[in-house]
Amino acid sequence: MSESDERIMDRVVARLSEVLDANLTSIDPDQPLSEIPGVYFDSASALECVVAIEDAFGFTMDFVEDDLRYAFRTLGRIEEFVARKLADANALRF
Repeated sequence: MSESDERIMDRVVARLSEVLDANLTSIDPDQPLSEIPGVYFDSASALECVVAIEDAFGFTMDFVEDDLRYAFRTLGRIEEFVARKLADANALRF
């Protein structure tokens, strides 16, 4: 994981820890969010996570184009998704 990916992951973990009211710092990035002990992760909390990530990184997600059910399954997938969205946004600036 590159330094910028680590920073993205740190921001994702910090923001989702707030939203889910849980300490996610020691969670395996490949563990499904719905299987983390003590974390209630349903469709409503998933939507809260989507909005939190949009706010934290300054982009919007397309519920049709972006496969959010896949992307928001684990912290690792969220980090990859955010990195891709940021890269796409940067490419469009030039």
